[in-house]
Amino acid sequence: MTDFKELICRGVESDVLDYKAPVNWTLLSKAQKAKFVRHALAFANTRGGAIVIGVREDVNGHPSLYEGLSDEECHSFDPSTVGSYINSHVDPAIDLSVERPVVDGKRYAVLIIRPFQDIPHVCVHSIEDELRSGVFYIRSASASSRPAARAGEMHDLVRRALRNQREMLAGLLRDILGDMPQRGRAIPGCPDNGEQLPPEYEESVSYFQKRQNPHFVPGTPVLDLAIMPLECEQTKQLSLSSLRAAAESALRKTGQESSERFLNATDLSCSYATNVSLRGMNKEHSRFWQLFQNGLLHFRSVIDGAVEYNALRSQLLQLLEPVKNYYAALPGHCRKLFVQLTIENSDGLDMVSANGSVSSCRIGKVRIVQNFELDNSENAPADPIAQIMDELSVRFNAPTDQKTPFEAKK
Repeated sequence: MTDFKELICRGVESDVLDYKAPVNWTLLSKAQKAKFVRHALAFANTRGGAIVIGVREDVNGHPSLYEGLSDEECHSFDPSTVGSYINSHVDPAIDLSVERPVVDGKRYAVLIIRPFQDIPHVCVHSIEDELRSGVFYIRSASASSRPAARAGEMHDLVRRALRNQREMLAGLLRDILGDMPQRGRAIPGCPDNGEQLPPEYEESVSYFQKRQNPHFVPGTPVLDLAIMPLECEQTKQLSLSSLRAAAESALRKTGQESSERFLNATDLSCSYATNVSLRGMNKEHSRFWQLFQNGLLHFRSVIDGAVEYNALRSQLLQLLEPVKNYYAALPGHCRKLFVQLTIENSDGLDMVSANGSVSSCRIGKVRIVQNFELDNSENAPADPIAQIMDELSVRFNAPTDQKTPFEAKK
């Protein structure tokens, strides 16, 4: 069963979370109900999310007064009543559910809205100034549910709809023909956006999202690392045995077989094969990874608490050598890697700097890309991890080029 306490007590609205003061659904005006419809539309057209009812804002505008709902208020949020009303104003219907958990002896109502699976949802009925017919609403990183007004926002809706339809078609074909191997996809040049990662990446993200421990409620921050080789002599699909052998060799050479953050020897020994990858996850279902036959390495890990600059920098440095050794051990000579590091649900996430100061991120998703040269050419960056950490510090409004206390004394 999902633990709703962290969700209810998070206290920060974001692109996946909204709070409402205690109300009785049956006593709301049309305009007040329209706000729920608008939020549901926006969440469904973005990444999904939750609306928590029973938390009031304090004098500073922070949702931190956990009042809960009376029995009458809680019963008014009947799933069929609320769901029917919202879906009577949208097309197609939104996949949503209503939960009524008890936290610290108080009842709350939580609307769970899932992202669209086929095509985006459009408003079909106008209500005063709250809803406009024919409008696609989206949820912004600043916790605003607003119309998709920019060309880029509409393009993003269309792109995700097309991707979802491709995945549905691929699933249908797999059901008909069986789970067949997918061919690798060459990526010429340097990718300039995440969409140029192979399609296996999005499928891997989706797979792990569905299997993440339900204890980590919607909106829990997640570290995601995707690495794809560029400029490789190898043109054929790699065998699964060569992937395992390369990973074992890399861990032995670096002597980092017990890493708690990234892939370790225990994870590898417990991994299992799919038709296109080696896949593994820890017992807590908070850390996941896949090694693909087309060369893609994908890793995800739930972030529990603040991001500690020193710890993350150390972990990335520990990862760099095994990654280099892994790709060096694969058939064919790989000269360059494309690396994408993202932190999902990062709005409100804290970073503890090297000097102990704390700063917060104010964007919904952090994304950093970097090219790694695997040879010793002059074009190779002197310290690629330092560049990534500097970029990460900027996103968290923290000082760049941070030094640990030991380094500062040097």
